[in-house]
Amino acid sequence: VARVVRGLRLRVPMQREAGMLSQLLLEPHARALGQLSRLVVVPHDELFRLPFQVLPFGLPGAVLGDTHSLSYLPCAAMLAQRPGRGAELRKAPLVMGCRDRPGDAIDRETMEVARMLGCRATRSEGMARGAILDRLARASVVHVAAHGSVDTLQPWNSGLHLMGARRDPITAAEIVARSPKASLVTLGA
Repeated sequence: VARVVRGLRLRVPMQREAGMLSQLLLEPHARALGQLSRLVVVPHDELFRLPFQVLPFGLPGAVLGDTHSLSYLPCAAMLAQRPGRGAELRKAPLVMGCRDRPGDAIDRETMEVARMLGCRATRSEGMARGAILDRLARASVVHVAAHGSVDTLQPWNSGLHLMGARRDPITAAEIVARSPKASLVTLGA
């Protein structure tokens, strides 16, 4: 699994191996997956690094991400919903994105999440670093979508380019440290 994950992440052609993983992980659940369009993946151990969205699934040449929206969670316990959590999430949500152009994937994602949380999406392009960090500090729930850079040796140093054009990324560690009131922080790059 580790070799296939490395190959897929480096975009090395691994169709045979990806097909074997798909047979092992997806095919036993193909009937149920065929009835869904959204999927929450809670991977274990080395599978946490596997990009499930690129595994072959369905028609020849198709991948799981073609037909399903995927979300990842670190543990299944996060699926349990506490009483009153919906109200808690709506107290002071922050949905922030740094789009490339109006209507792009980041723009659509932030608009949809903001609609679900009953708030307005914040466009961070052009905002000062301090202003972004101040907003994070006040939020009850945080959803951030932007381009990012990955530090595979120190993942907490991976960053999101919230001020645009790969300028001074705000790291995952900074976002979590600056969001002490948030009961949920999701970062998408």
